[in-house]
Amino acid sequence: MAELPILSAGDPPLRLLIGYQNQFSGGEPDILFCAPGRDLWLAGHLNGTPRFTLTALDINPDQPVSFTLQSARQMQTNTQRPLPRWARYPAACLRVLSNFAPMGMDALICGDEPAGPRYEYALILLFAALTYTLSDTPYTPALLNDIADAAMREYL
Repeated sequence: MAELPILSAGDPPLRLLIGYQNQFSGGEPDILFCAPGRDLWLAGHLNGTPRFTLTALDINPDQPVSFTLQSARQMQTNTQRPLPRWARYPAACLRVLSNFAPMGMDALICGDEPAGPRYEYALILLFAALTYTLSDTPYTPALLNDIADAAMREYL
């Protein structure tokens, strides 16, 4: 397991850091990570549970989404509601990488990727690269693209 905090090259958006402090009572993130080759960032912490609670600051800042790998299989939240479109992408990625996926995390996501397919693809790349980094497993851009293709083909 890689040591935390995980930092990516570059400067994270200030709104991400402020949003994290606001949502998590002034704490600092254990994980600060950027999707390789994209402008999409994640600030979060591992929560030691099977639950993933994600907030997309650029899309729906007041609506965190919680799911487990089991609920993600049906593309549902923990409360059996349909996952919002944006949350299907990290959920699908984590399902594909379930052997490597972290236990669970609470995280905020934001960046300057344009809304639509590019943003959704960047979400998969973000979670694929983060999952490999957390498991201390090397990856290549081609592998990330293969994971994104598998996630879209199998779960979306």
